Amino acid sequence: MSLLFPLYLLGAAAITLPILLHRRRQRPKERTQFSSLMFLEATPPRVKTRTRIENLLLLFLRCLAFLTLTLCFARPFLPKQDDLAGGMINERVLILLDNSASMRREGLQENLRQQLTERLKQIGDRDRLAVFAFDHEVRPLVEFTEMEGLDQKQRNQLLIERLAGAPPGWGGTHLANAFMAATDSILEDEARVGTQTLQGGRILLISDMQEGDRLDELGTFEWPKNVVVDLEPVEVTSTSNAGLMLAASEQGTLSTDSGSTRVRIWNSADSNLNKFRLRWDGDDSESPEIYVPSGKSRVVSAPERHTPGASTLVLSGDKHDFDNRLHIAPELPRQLSIVYLGDRKETGPSGSLFYLERVFQSNRYLAPRLISLKQLPEPVEFRSEDVHLVIAESPISEVNLDSLKQYLEDGRTLLHILNDADDLGGLKYLCKATVRPEVVSTPITPDENEFNLIQELDTSHPVLTSFSEPRYRDFTKVHFWKYRPWAEGYFLGESVLARFDNGAPALVELPVGRGSVLVLMTSWRPEDSQLAVSTKFLPLLFSVLEQSAGALSRTSLFTTGEQVPLPQTPQAVAVVRPDGKRFELKPDQEYFARTNNVGLYQLETSEAELTFAVNLPEMESRTSPMNPGRLAQYGVKFAESVPDTTTEELKKSQKPFAEIENRQKLWKWLLAAACVFFLLETWLAGRLTRPLTA
Repeated sequence: MSLLFPLYLLGAAAITLPILLHRRRQRPKERTQFSSLMFLEATPPRVKTRTRIENLLLLFLRCLAFLTLTLCFARPFLPKQDDLAGGMINERVLILLDNSASMRREGLQENLRQQLTERLKQIGDRDRLAVFAFDHEVRPLVEFTEMEGLDQKQRNQLLIERLAGAPPGWGGTHLANAFMAATDSILEDEARVGTQTLQGGRILLISDMQEGDRLDELGTFEWPKNVVVDLEPVEVTSTSNAGLMLAASEQGTLSTDSGSTRVRIWNSADSNLNKFRLRWDGDDSESPEIYVPSGKSRVVSAPERHTPGASTLVLSGDKHDFDNRLHIAPELPRQLSIVYLGDRKETGPSGSLFYLERVFQSNRYLAPRLISLKQLPEPVEFRSEDVHLVIAESPISEVNLDSLKQYLEDGRTLLHILNDADDLGGLKYLCKATVRPEVVSTPITPDENEFNLIQELDTSHPVLTSFSEPRYRDFTKVHFWKYRPWAEGYFLGESVLARFDNGAPALVELPVGRGSVLVLMTSWRPEDSQLAVSTKFLPLLFSVLEQSAGALSRTSLFTTGEQVPLPQTPQAVAVVRPDGKRFELKPDQEYFARTNNVGLYQLETSEAELTFAVNLPEMESRTSPMNPGRLAQYGVKFAESVPDTTTEELKKSQKPFAEIENRQKLWKWLLAAACVFFLLETWLAGRLTRPLTA
């Protein structure tokens, strides 16, 4: 039995009244008549207090009547499982467990489990409970629905099993994501359960509360009014920590075969250590000490290493070694092969090849190799894996068409300079053509002192995306003296990417298998245009190269949880993680997201095997305790600052019980019983006080 208004039970104290009345002081009731009292000495009557309660039945009826009346005002009801769907729910609690890399420090996991065990003892069987673990992403260990119907012992056993499979990872601490996921789960459970509990809930954060926590996303998050946070900092035996991170290199590229690799050593403000050493993994030679004061950082050059390639730099002298390894994969320039195909006699600056040789120069990202050929190898030998771009001038010799067709069908691009509008035999062989319309066969040359400009650009196409901004789209300073006419609609699937100011096509794309042919109606030779000496020439050629060869720049350094872009050309095949696990990649997959481990990853492509490194986020090394005031600045509400539950909220929480009591109406039966007890008490009291007859 439960009570809707239990405070009315205080009225049960009224049963003391009949008990006191039954023990009241009274005079003797028996009198004896004498004929004369003149010879007797007058003495006062003896007054006595009852030492034994008489008329127990009458006393019992009176007490029972008062108790029944009091219970009637308390409004009792009989709760059932069907009515409450599990009984009264006192609280909704979601526990957030820090599972980031900083929790790998010595002793933190043991302290976390101990503090979690103590907290679980305070959560009752009727409370709703969920447990989430988080680092850069949030993973539910136990949902609210999984805990339904379990007692405290079963809950703890289930949670221990889930914790055993969730050791601390290598991700950074993203507290903002954890808070937002926790509040969403609480509000969803509130909507699912309905009115059977007080609104909102409580988030219990068990974490090392390091200052490297990411909180920026909370700036745009509206914190719910009925969700509060309890902080449970994990006890840390030593907060002293030093971290290792990459600094800018003087040469602008990473290298492990010299002292050009520069790193930053950061020492925490509460550290009592200030002398460290650097060495390459596998190199046990003694290195000089590096002095870094507490709360400061210092940029130093890594020790020289004569073996090139990817490797790991190790920091020694620190108490906590979870962030003392820096994995480095050199940004090696990408090797590219470009073939220029043409029969024209090149005479210095008057030819096309002269300008191509000056555009495709080696730099920190690319190592292009330009080859001039008049005849291509056979299709079996002319592989698309070996040649990344072909630039051909018309006419194209018939002996080269089969090799080019196979090259294009493999997904590459051909940049075709059209020198003669009538010379379309090679294009007709490579592409699908329709009925030949009439075209003018001679180059169109503007009048003397006149020229054409490129006016329309399809900047949505990958080749022209670099000209999408208005300041780069302006071609008014590039004069075109000659161009060849193009009959639109002659080839199936053709797309006009650029037009001259008179509406004539300037650049057309023709599909061939998985590749395409870009037909340029003019050239960059000085006799045709000023394109080669303009600022548009270099980005245009590199955009064509990127369409054919895939992304040109390849970053080799990432952090845990970061998505790694995959090259489409050459085709990415698989990724091997540092733990040896191999992940096969889909042909159209653009990113690899399973970067949960730190170390050196191997990316297998159709051309070669590449290496990229995954390290800890730099902020994860900032292990000094965070000021909780930072959370308050982002709108986080703490349990200590939230006022007590209002009367209105209590009424809302009692609504299901009021409905149950209103249906049962036990108070009516209790009131009737009280009336019966009072009637019996009145009848019995009258009978006992009736005077005796002589």
